[in-house]
Amino acid sequence: MSALLRICGIILGFAIFFAACQSNNKQSFRIKGETMGTYYIVTVDTLDQSLEKSIDSILVKLNKELSTYDSESIISKFNDSQTGITVNNSDLDLHSFHKNLQLSKQVNLRSKGAFDPSLMPIINYWGFGYQGRHAINEADSTTIDSLMGFTGLEHVSVDLQKNAVNKTVAGLELDFSAIAKGYGVDLIADFLNDKQIDNYLVDIGGESSAKGLNSKQLKWTLGVSTPRKDAAYSESMVYLQLDDNALATSGNYRNYHETDEGKTYGHTIDARTGFPAQTDILSASVITDNCMTADAWTTTFMSLGLNKSKELVEELDGIEALFIFESNSSELDTWYSSGFEQYILWKK
Repeated sequence: MSALLRICGIILGFAIFFAACQSNNKQSFRIKGETMGTYYIVTVDTLDQSLEKSIDSILVKLNKELSTYDSESIISKFNDSQTGITVNNSDLDLHSFHKNLQLSKQVNLRSKGAFDPSLMPIINYWGFGYQGRHAINEADSTTIDSLMGFTGLEHVSVDLQKNAVNKTVAGLELDFSAIAKGYGVDLIADFLNDKQIDNYLVDIGGESSAKGLNSKQLKWTLGVSTPRKDAAYSESMVYLQLDDNALATSGNYRNYHETDEGKTYGHTIDARTGFPAQTDILSASVITDNCMTADAWTTTFMSLGLNKSKELVEELDGIEALFIFESNSSELDTWYSSGFEQYILWKK
């Protein structure tokens, strides 16, 4: 399951531990903890006591850069500023901020504005942001139009030489939660590659990157949750096998609000209107070579809807996608891009 989750604060004081998983062929070891308001599990084939400390440090630093729930993070200070900030903390830099902003601008341009992390004021208005969860019974279109005036990635730039991030619109705020989990997965995967670990699975809240084989000497197998509100967390509609690549999944079926009148709306906000996306996609999964890109595109496809997403994914190099939607008979159905089928092990 990987319904999109908000970034949530500094890493909780969770005791990371190794759990050995015995198989007939080889042993694997798990490093577990909590980050970004969710869990992380790193499964490796090498018992190295230094790994847990290093992975913990990577994720702590990432939260200090990109967590909107930490008032002292780089992104929170940027959001509170009028024109931007210069980072003077010698332990922090703008590398992660810059990487997330760069890819966000690329996906924003390619999707014609459907992906936009500058929606933080809108996200807070709809009750999915750091200001607290709450449902909007009756939306105020005038307020939404006003808040939309504080958005736009073209108003944000990073100066790595000066270690500064600038904005030209006071009141503009950023929220990289639709991309940061995937980026965190990539950071850990890069670290494991540098350590010359050949077999691993990195999972942060359902966003994953896999390399090599599991303990049974098979490709890593992951499930895509059945996108129904009443489905068990363990219930999967599709099983996939990764082959040295990354997987991300988004959906509104577990992260939504219900109004007093019983109407529901999901956390995916249409960046072009400021309203929750009226999407016919229940779940979008993307496989590509890095998890940050997969993470960004799942959110984008949820916003675009089925027909536009079908057209766009076939035009994107190296991006394969699976969409779960409701058929005319109210049954769950699937559509996947031309290169996605090779990863499907089993589906309902």
